[in-house]
Amino acid sequence: MLVLGINGGFGGGHQDVSAVLLENGELLAAVEEERLNRIKHSKGQIPYYSILEVLSLANKSFTDIDIVAFHGKTWGNQIKVDLENYFKSHFNYVPKIELHHHHKCHAASAFFPSNFNESLVITADNSGDGDSLHVYKASKQNGLDLLKSYKRPQSLGVFYSLITQYCGFQKDRDEFKLMALAALGKPSIDLSFLLDFENGELILDENYLTKIPFGTPSPTEQKMLFNDLFIEKVGFKKALHGNPDFQHFNLAASCQKQLENVLIKLVSYWLEKTGQKNICFAGGVALNGKVNGGLANMEKVNNFYTNWCSNDSGISLGAAILSSKSSAQNWTSSNAFSGRSFSNEDVEKQLLEVGLHFTKTENPFLELQNLIQQNKIVGFFNGKSEFGPRSLGNRSIFANPFQPNIQSILNKKIKSRDSFRPFGIILRQKDLPIYFETKVEYSPFMNCVFKIKPEFKNQFIEVLHKDETCRVQTVSNDSPLLAGQQKFMINTSFNHNKEPIVYQPNEAIRTFFGSGLDVLILENYLVKKN
Repeated sequence: MLVLGINGGFGGGHQDVSAVLLENGELLAAVEEERLNRIKHSKGQIPYYSILEVLSLANKSFTDIDIVAFHGKTWGNQIKVDLENYFKSHFNYVPKIELHHHHKCHAASAFFPSNFNESLVITADNSGDGDSLHVYKASKQNGLDLLKSYKRPQSLGVFYSLITQYCGFQKDRDEFKLMALAALGKPSIDLSFLLDFENGELILDENYLTKIPFGTPSPTEQKMLFNDLFIEKVGFKKALHGNPDFQHFNLAASCQKQLENVLIKLVSYWLEKTGQKNICFAGGVALNGKVNGGLANMEKVNNFYTNWCSNDSGISLGAAILSSKSSAQNWTSSNAFSGRSFSNEDVEKQLLEVGLHFTKTENPFLELQNLIQQNKIVGFFNGKSEFGPRSLGNRSIFANPFQPNIQSILNKKIKSRDSFRPFGIILRQKDLPIYFETKVEYSPFMNCVFKIKPEFKNQFIEVLHKDETCRVQTVSNDSPLLAGQQKFMINTSFNHNKEPIVYQPNEAIRTFFGSGLDVLILENYLVKKN
């Protein structure tokens, strides 16, 4: 059975638009719309180009599709009518359409690839299908059993987005900036008046919020989530134009701390209720690496899992899994690399078309290591494109973590972004428990932040944030990315600030020449600047 899972919609609130193709539970291809149309998040769209791309990658046609799986379970019948009309007009064929709950899609995208026999599953975001957080008890035998749903605006995502706005950033896109900003301040403001968890209930005090009637769309990025009472309570004004001061640093730190505290309370409550020892976590809040690292290291938790697409791009994966009637027994892939790859012939053709000088190498990974040891900043393009918000080595920018002032150089010269934002690293799986204070054995999707052990602080000084933590991606101990003596590297996404990650060679070439990158490696080809 061929199932096409899609995420998106006809309204502006739907983001991280994507398409996933499953055949009998096997992941054939997965692509985000932004990688193809070059519009970050591609809000308010149906993933037309992604649908064409996953079909092309799998050598299928639209008429081969048995089921289209979509979220929007609570939207009423009109969404099916709209989708049918869309498919009829764009593909002249209408497959069977199945609708699933937004949060159940998140849950499926986390639990089934986790390979756990059973688990507590938490999904948390701003809102989806009217809910902001779901709790499931999941097992291979019985699938996903919903224990509790929390309604918007009782929402961790609304809480974090509100503070994101107050610190001068945009909601639904700049929350990662708030997490970075939090390390610069002290959690000196008690935000329990706004958000807390008591007796199994999530409490976000609506007296401090702009009214969000139940059943209405989420406020747009331009509308503020807070009201005058919140301004009065905090005692200082909102930051303007992305220029927070020390008061906002402390507010960000307090927000991050309260989010962590509330989630630990919530998870502890449901672990005790269910007797579970494993946790799967998905939804936009699961992009918060500091939260993930804290949950993974909880004493009550044996195993923690959050996938490579916990943002809304994962809705398409979860919907496809649910419609394909996949189970944890027959799930066959936990692979983030599911987009297009390009042959050396493809790459050489594009290099020649733009008149570039290049050299060919038999071992691009060895060349990468040699260049890193020379303090070169390298754009690296190899193999299949990643699915989800993180570059995990195939569409990455790599740099030497021992190069003086490398964080400042990368932020100013390469990424053109805020100076306070840190960078993650890539290292061998075996080295994670050696260098970092964690019981976690691996972190392959760069979605956890860990604290450095004191004795190694000086070795990691250029990549540590102000709170002595670092976002970490682990690779297999024999990964070619870390050949030779290189212990670890800085790994950041191959893109300019506010642009999608590169997908095709010509986008990598354009980004290379439009930034301060020193060298570009495209499959087996090297390009340098004169």
